Amino acid sequence: MIAAKQGDALKQQVVILNDRIAILTNLINQLEQKDSATISGYQNQLDLLHQEQALYKDQLNTYEKLLKRERRKRRLATAGGIVTTGVAIYLGFVK
Repeated sequence: MIAAKQGDALKQQVVILNDRIAILTNLINQLEQKDSATISGYQNQLDLLHQEQALYKDQLNTYEKLLKRERRKRRLATAGGIVTTGVAIYLGFVK
């Protein structure tokens, strides 16, 4: 009789453990789904940041090209002014 009661108690513990295992498995699955949603959200944010970074790099390259052109123009204008002044002085002394 005592052995039968112990067997019933053990069966009930097994049923309880199976229920707890099912609950924990379900909880783990839910957490994995939430984590995968969180991970995909972070990946989307990371992709957006990479796109923004590429845009800024492109803008920086464009700015640097414009700056180089402007410096080149300024050098040519300065050199042209010096040459023009030299020619004017030369022609002033020659006449």
